[in-house]
Amino acid sequence: MIEAAEKGGNPRKGSWLRKLRLLYLRQHPRRKTMHGGFLHRLLGERLFDKRLWKPDRKTFAAGMAIGLFVGLMPTYWVQIFLAVLLVYLFRVNISAAVLGTLVTNPFTTVPIVGLQIKVGTWLIGHTDPDRVERYHGIMKVVFSHGKQYLIGSLVTATFAAILGYFAVMIFWQAGTKVKAVREKRRGHSQS
Repeated sequence: MIEAAEKGGNPRKGSWLRKLRLLYLRQHPRRKTMHGGFLHRLLGERLFDKRLWKPDRKTFAAGMAIGLFVGLMPTYWVQIFLAVLLVYLFRVNISAAVLGTLVTNPFTTVPIVGLQIKVGTWLIGHTDPDRVERYHGIMKVVFSHGKQYLIGSLVTATFAAILGYFAVMIFWQAGTKVKAVREKRRGHSQS
């Protein structure tokens, strides 16, 4: 901030982005604290792969796709664990995957499940009422809508993963271009 004030620029310009980046970096575990620990002994040197921790365009997009897919599948209460496991296997960004799983949260789960049941019903139709007549309560709901829910969640999760992957790729590229234009303008204004 002092350097920007000395150059005559606005000391607050771009500071929110820097603060967000610093917050992001502070949350990551450090290699020296993880070295020799339980996770290091369990997972080995692959735990320190840069693709897991440092976001770039492809690993962030792939991590987001995995997170969205796992988040929209019926994997409640274990979705972050499953996403991190898949990220570890595919060596993509962990933060993006965890962020992607948050698509389902206490506020969005009910409308998403309703949409998934509607998609499943549209694809495979309704369950025969005579087949579920012997069940009562929650079991009747499960057997009358379970197949539609699974098919609908598979379709919506796949669609969201593909859409999320390409959206991150496009927005990352656009952000890179905007950053380059700003740097170019900043270079011209200082000359």
